[in-house]
Amino acid sequence: MRACSENAINSWKSSHSLKYLGIPRYISSGSINLNKTALRFLVMDRFSGDFESTLRNREISASGILEVSANVLSALEYMHSRDYAHADIKASNLLHLSSKQEVYLADFGLVHLFRSKGVHTVEKPDPKFRHNGTIEFCSRDAHTGLPPSRRGDLEILLFNLIHWLARSHLNAPQLHSTGLPWGYLISDPKLRALIWR
Repeated sequence: MRACSENAINSWKSSHSLKYLGIPRYISSGSINLNKTALRFLVMDRFSGDFESTLRNREISASGILEVSANVLSALEYMHSRDYAHADIKASNLLHLSSKQEVYLADFGLVHLFRSKGVHTVEKPDPKFRHNGTIEFCSRDAHTGLPPSRRGDLEILLFNLIHWLARSHLNAPQLHSTGLPWGYLISDPKLRALIWR
């Protein structure tokens, strides 16, 4: 949570001469018991939409997509400098306020600490990590069960960039796998079911 504090974000923006950084501001978090169920919560800024809607409504050009990708790369650089990998980059996890190009990376459910006290965690395959993330964009490491990494985040961003640019063409289908070479495989429910065994 310290990595998303307003002070940490402002310090990074200042030291890197950035007007904005696509990391949501952490406001508060906690837990509450409701009907004998423990619930955890996180409070952050309220956003007006996501990049998936922007793509689906064809409200962005190819150059705008490249700008969004550069902004996501800046957000990942910040996360990686704090020793975290995101592992689930996709259009619906990129939120925006008023500017459609100024996106904020959200959904930290798969975030992984890849280094602790200056020491990298051991990278060995673990079945519980297999295919973690959105199957269309999983890194090759994720398919083998390796934990999330900086390398994987960059690969996932590249897969998204290919997908976003393919969807930006006039009359391009707005499918989850448009533009991805393996799209025909994961669009088949029988093949998709085999992956998740």
